[in-house]
Amino acid sequence: MRILFCELKKAICQKGFPAAALAIGALCFSANAYFDETMKPYTVLEAMVSLDREVIRADTSLSAYMLFKGALTSGYTALFLPLVAAFPFMFSFCAERDSGMIRFTVARTERRKYYLAKFLAAMISAGGAAVCGAAVYGLVLKLAFPSILSYQVDAETLDWIMPYGYAGTLTLLFVRFFVLGALYALPAFVISSFCKDVYVILCVPFLLFYMWDRLVWYAQSKMPEFADMAGLFAPGAIAWAVGGQPDGSGWKVIVINILYFIAAFALFALAMNSHTDRGE
Repeated sequence: MRILFCELKKAICQKGFPAAALAIGALCFSANAYFDETMKPYTVLEAMVSLDREVIRADTSLSAYMLFKGALTSGYTALFLPLVAAFPFMFSFCAERDSGMIRFTVARTERRKYYLAKFLAAMISAGGAAVCGAAVYGLVLKLAFPSILSYQVDAETLDWIMPYGYAGTLTLLFVRFFVLGALYALPAFVISSFCKDVYVILCVPFLLFYMWDRLVWYAQSKMPEFADMAGLFAPGAIAWAVGGQPDGSGWKVIVINILYFIAAFALFALAMNSHTDRGE
């Protein structure tokens, strides 16, 4: 636990963590919030500053809750999350490797414990940054848009929108944001085990997730018979799996994503262990 606490302190108590949280919060405003009668799209930011209040009060999709629900899964957020989520741990880890001090840290502790602590700290800091960014976004939404409870929504519809109650559904959303932040940080974490170039560590995951998303989209559009299977492997599939799916496929996505985390840790440990000094 002491090693994990030290690694968390390195990741959270430096400029990368608040930078990631603020960047994620700002990117959330790029999501589409509304389409007018001409099908012109309005982002959350545009809806906030340019839409008439009567329009906002007449459409439940413009409630604070419904807009918050789509955080991290639409707009530019999903595109840039693999890059931004790596900020908390990437700068400190690269600095640690460049300083040459990592060899002494590994020598003082059992290397498997060190690798596990580094992995958990990276995932917690990335997920925590996503949660903090979403919280900032949600706070602004609460001030700028009406509550879902202020609309004339019948009890059955409200139960469908918030199946676990207001507090329970919000808690589940924050769990979703945490998992998304941690998941999207995996490639950068693995690459940082054998590469010290910050630009490579940031840019390669961005390209990988984009290609991954396009590959899934191609499989779903060109091979309809495999559309459901391809959807299970989509980068953002965990976002809807966390809430549970009526068709029962949610657990499959959760298992697949657990395997992603296990594989990422195994690759990180393998790469770190291949260095002659177990880290440099």
